[in-house]
Amino acid sequence: MVYHVQQFEESPAIIYRYAEVLLNYVEAKAELGTINQGDIDLAIKPLRDRVGMPNLAMGAIVSDPDWDFPELSPLINEVRRERQVELAAEGFRWNDIARWAGADELIVGKRPKGFLASQVEENPFPVDENGFLDPLKNAMPEGWGFQLDRDYLNSIPVSEIVLSEGNLTQNPGWE
Repeated sequence: MVYHVQQFEESPAIIYRYAEVLLNYVEAKAELGTINQGDIDLAIKPLRDRVGMPNLAMGAIVSDPDWDFPELSPLINEVRRERQVELAAEGFRWNDIARWAGADELIVGKRPKGFLASQVEENPFPVDENGFLDPLKNAMPEGWGFQLDRDYLNSIPVSEIVLSEGNLTQNPGWE
């Protein structure tokens, strides 16, 4: 009996979704301070048109008390929110937070919460002051253990340091 084993090959490739390219472009223009309505029409409008949302108008951005970065311009906050919405569940969030150095606003002292406790019949979890399930309250009373002076960089594996024959040292805080 002859068995044929199917062969698979992995070819490295960089894969970009067009929405990511558009959002990278408009974010860069906003951060450089060179963005104009034409850039928004080119990059954000197609994404919003696709789902029937109105376009973002530079002159019509209303201040939002819930912005993640209230010290930044309204336009940058809106572009960042656009990234968060469009790229949800696609694995970009940590890269965005790290690039923006935003962990102190978005991670430190926070923990994930559940839905409203009133939506469940039986609740085995603690409930926060706003009525949301807080299942990690006891395990993480101070929130995520993110250390600003260390955790923006990953530790370097010891095997890589050894292979470098002294040319590579451990990142700060991971010694």
